[in-house]
Amino acid sequence: MGNTGYVFKGWYDNAELLGDVYTQTKKSESKDMKFYAKWNGAVYSYTFKLDGGTLAKDSNINDEFFDETNNTIKETFGETIKLPKVYKSGCNASSEWKITSAGYEDVIVKEGSKVDYPDDITLEPIWTGGTHKVFFDADGGSFKSGYEDLATENDRYYKSVKYSIDTDLQYYGTLPVVEKDGYTFLGWATKDKEFVVETDEVKLATDTVLYAQYKKNEKTTSYQKDVTVNEDCDVDPNDLDSYTLLDENVALEEPEAKIAWFKTKAVGENYLAIDDAAGRGLYKAMWNYYHDGKNVNKGIKFSINTGDGLGLFNVYTCFTEDHPELSWMRGCSVNMAAGSNGRTYCYMHPSYDYNASEVIRNFNTVENSDRYPNLLKKVKKGKTTADTLDNIARVICANLTYTEDKDKKGNYSSKYRDAAYVINQSEKHECVCVGYAYTFKMMCNYFGIDCVNVGGDAGGGHEWNYVKVGKKYYGVDLTWMDSGSKQQNVYCYLEDAKTFGVKGYDKSNLRKSDLYIEKYITLATTPYKRNITVGKFKYQITGGGECMLTGATAKGKKVTNLTINKGVTYNGLVYSINKIGDKAFKNNTYLKKINITAVKKIKTFTVGKNAFEGCKNIRTITLNNSFGKKINFCNKSFRLGNKKKCHLSIISSKSLKKDSVKKLKKAGLKWFTTK
Repeated sequence: MGNTGYVFKGWYDNAELLGDVYTQTKKSESKDMKFYAKWNGAVYSYTFKLDGGTLAKDSNINDEFFDETNNTIKETFGETIKLPKVYKSGCNASSEWKITSAGYEDVIVKEGSKVDYPDDITLEPIWTGGTHKVFFDADGGSFKSGYEDLATENDRYYKSVKYSIDTDLQYYGTLPVVEKDGYTFLGWATKDKEFVVETDEVKLATDTVLYAQYKKNEKTTSYQKDVTVNEDCDVDPNDLDSYTLLDENVALEEPEAKIAWFKTKAVGENYLAIDDAAGRGLYKAMWNYYHDGKNVNKGIKFSINTGDGLGLFNVYTCFTEDHPELSWMRGCSVNMAAGSNGRTYCYMHPSYDYNASEVIRNFNTVENSDRYPNLLKKVKKGKTTADTLDNIARVICANLTYTEDKDKKGNYSSKYRDAAYVINQSEKHECVCVGYAYTFKMMCNYFGIDCVNVGGDAGGGHEWNYVKVGKKYYGVDLTWMDSGSKQQNVYCYLEDAKTFGVKGYDKSNLRKSDLYIEKYITLATTPYKRNITVGKFKYQITGGGECMLTGATAKGKKVTNLTINKGVTYNGLVYSINKIGDKAFKNNTYLKKINITAVKKIKTFTVGKNAFEGCKNIRTITLNNSFGKKINFCNKSFRLGNKKKCHLSIISSKSLKKDSVKKLKKAGLKWFTTK
């Protein structure tokens, strides 16, 4: 006989279960008797897993049966459950729990419930994200868009956000855009300068302020050439028929005005303008003539000094190269022309890879599509310029695809060189080298990083970039960097000009001052080197997709087992370790085992001077040289000073094993046995 959840306590002769317990009837009983069973609730253990939470001081649990070490309480079947109060950063206090024990998975238990589970069970709190306010500090700027639905408090805009948890993911969503005279708005960041974008998960434990980040606009004359504007011109600028070609030797007036090139709507203003020095008139030109949906092929006409014709052509080329979002603008012709009043003018006419309707389509796509902004949101601004470039390169390589689509003559379609098509219309962002280079340039523009597109030869026409980090420009070739897999080829990233030249790039085709910036760019002669920390160890990226292990952090210095067999991943990019730096682990007495694998990608592996000198407690050294790589051991690199023999295991050919043992002895390893 049994009763689930209860323990049998005996038989009684009355319904009140009072008096003695009957174990058997007395022989003297001479009448029929009725017995009543007594049941007491069984006692079960309820264990509360806090899931990162903290038990509240004012918790309901205050019981002599509560085990504070294991957060376990004894509960009697059939009685009311006592649930503890717990708190977790960013979340609301949990009032409901779910059972995780087998047979009761995901059963919800609330305050006031009865104990009706006849087993020891384990429970976890059901968290809900707390709601907090995100205030926006424009830092002297004014709100331009995205603020209309925001609430205000003490004259400050804010939006309410909910803390994101695994079962209820929450994102920041639309963030307002602000503007400030003389500055370019970069985005929003915390007080610690960590940028926040719309697709970030909300992980706020309290109300928070986001601060507008700006970059001061630099004054530039890169896109300016002196020209003459004639206010008394009797020629209708919209009437092409009134212009005729003239001889190049026609003498013109001295230049008096400036031609200023403005950015497109996608990154700034919406037109190209010609303005005289005194500011007497503003003549809208390129954008309202070419991109009003009707007159896409009309030229720009103005008076100009004969000698400036080539300069204007270079300015135009410079403008289109610096703004790859206009990649469908292929060039222009600059000719001399005359009006019916005898005045002399310049006639500048654009050329395209497409017909008029395709130009309009591409322009409208760039202006209105959200595919590029969505791609840009995946790039986070890093703490340094190099960190931001890492993120740009990783996102481009993860999202763009090199195409092998050619026509019958073996030529690529112009659309694959068109950044507007690649990032806004191509389903898989298919492109050729120009698409990679132009997209990289566009993103660098957005983050205020100086970058140029470079055309040259690499066994065929090719396009890549030089980007400025510090005071010099380093080569970046994302076409070759994109391996088609998650691990990118970083050997052609932030490299020196010499390395790029060795790979066959024709540096003589590098268009410099006239087409890009006002003075020659300074090309780096060595790869860009930087010190990074990954996990418990410190490294220096040395170029060619490789890095050097330079030492350990405070926690890393207590590591007992050092294994070097894989690359180091930093900002999503993987670098092969080719060296252990000088004095990297000198006098480290925690180390007991070393396992070094010379990976296939590197040419040689080097253990620097004094790298393990004084590591007297090392007992096991394993060198895996199965790929036949050369391993160099520098002076005193293995002068351990050990008093007990260490075991040396070398995985390689017999000749390399013999050579390695010889070099290790020379590097100071004296007290050891080999396997």
